[in-house]
This record gives sequence, C-alpha cells and structure tokens, in this order.
Amino acid sequence: MGRKKAKENTWRRVLWKQRDYDDSYVDETFMKDLKMNFYRSRLGYFVLVKESSCITQQLSLVILYMICFFDAMEEAVDPFTLLLLCLGIAVFLTTVSKMFVEEHKSRLMVTESISTAGLLFFVSPILRTLTEPWSDDTLTAMCLLFLVIHLASTDYSTKPRDEPIAVNAASFASVLLASRLPQYNYGFIMITLGVLLFTVSPEPRKALRTKVPEAWSAITWLLVGAAFAFLLNIDKAYAVLYCFVILSITFLIPAWLIHEHEVGKMQISGPWDEAKPTNSAAAAEWATAGLLT
Repeated sequence: MGRKKAKENTWRRVLWKQRDYDDSYVDETFMKDLKMNFYRSRLGYFVLVKESSCITQQLSLVILYMICFFDAMEEAVDPFTLLLLCLGIAVFLTTVSKMFVEEHKSRLMVTESISTAGLLFFVSPILRTLTEPWSDDTLTAMCLLFLVIHLASTDYSTKPRDEPIAVNAASFASVLLASRLPQYNYGFIMITLGVLLFTVSPEPRKALRTKVPEAWSAITWLLVGAAFAFLLNIDKAYAVLYCFVILSITFLIPAWLIHEHEVGKMQISGPWDEAKPTNSAAAAEWATAGLLT
C-alpha cells in the first residue's frame, strides 16, 4: 500500500491528476532530455560564398557605372563607344529575357526600355539646368548617398520582386551625374546606361542566376575583373580597396557569419516544447506547414 502511494507521488509531467506538489513543480529528471541546438540549421560556407556573389555583382556594376561617368566627364571615351556598350547590354538582356523570363514580361520590358530611351533623348538637353545652383561637393555627396541606398535596398534573392526604393535611388543618382556631363549626348547615354543596369537588368539577371548559375558566376567574376582592371588603371589605392571589399564580402563575412551562428545563437529543446505529431495524418499537415523543422 505504501509502495503504491509512493509511486503515485512520484513526479510525472501529468497535470490532470491530483498531486501533493504545485503544477509548476519539476524534479531533477525534468532536465535529462535537454538538447542543445538539436533542431538548429547548419550554414554551409561555400553555399554562403556562392550566394554572396549577387552582392559582389551589384557592387561591381555600380563601380563600373561610376568609371564610365568619370570617363565621360573627362571626355576620355567618345559617345559612340558608350552607345555601343548600351546596345550590347540591351541585346544581352533582351536575349536572356526571351530565353528565361515569361514572354509578356519580356515584351513589356523591351517596350518600356525603348519608350524610356526615347523620352530621355528629348529631355537630355535640359539636364544641365537641373543642378546648376548646386556645388560639386553637394552633388557628389547626394550621388554617393543614393548609390548606397540603392545597394542597401536591392533585393538580392532569386525571386523577381518590385524594388521601388533601389530603382528610384539609382535613377536619381544617374540623373544627378548626367547633369554634370559636358555634352547632352553624354547625359542621354549615361542615363540610358543607368536604366539598363539598375532598372531593366535585375529580373533577367535573377532568371540567369536561377536557370544557369554557371553563367551567372562567370559574369560576376568577369565584372569583378573588369572593375579591378579599370580601377588599377586609375589609382592603385582604389583597386586595392575594391579588392579588399570584394574579398571581405565573398570570403571573410560568410566565415564570420557561420562563427556567429554557431557560437552566438543558442537553441534549447526539451520536454517543455510543444508536442509534435510523428505518425499520423496531422504529421503530414505539420510538415507541409513547416512546423516540424
């Protein structure tokens, strides 16, 4: 009789029976099922390195666009060469869109690009009047600010989404830069180049990243190499700084992120967790909803 009473008074995680202790009481056996980081996902270093290429590519595009601007500012490159560059980019983006983007989106993209280019051709002669009262320092600071906003607000996922903040920031920076160019045809070409790189190209580049990741990686490192070569020709200090930033984004920051994820994030699991079905029809529903991970 005493043994039965002692067995009944043994602590168990059962709240519907009357016990001699409070409902909040637990004994030392409660913690034996404690598990540390049992369900935590693991981050792969090379996966993060590969995913960081989208940031590397976007940064390289901004750098190359600025290099084109400074060459146009000093008239180191003729407008016809820049126009050929715009045409080549437009042909490439149109080809990628026709191959990997939905047909109606591709047709809409081409139509909007042509209409935007025509509009810019007619308004480019008045661009210089927009920022005449502004000093060069003010304009430079505003351009840098909006390009940083563009890089920070760009959607780096593979899903096609609207990016109004990133597009508007890059477009405004392009207009500000074009307003300082010596000839209106330079301004027209530079704004057209900005539209192609920052407004038209995101969706085709995302499609290429999803469908042909090898081509995406090749284009990324081609852009990195081109930006490094041009910066090296301008100033070795800029080239070294750019190389350091690219290496940090691509290799150092993923390693730091994994370290922080492993050391800084702690996840505990135990008998206090919500019960999860494992062998019933409800288990399939929970798995579909992502509740079993």
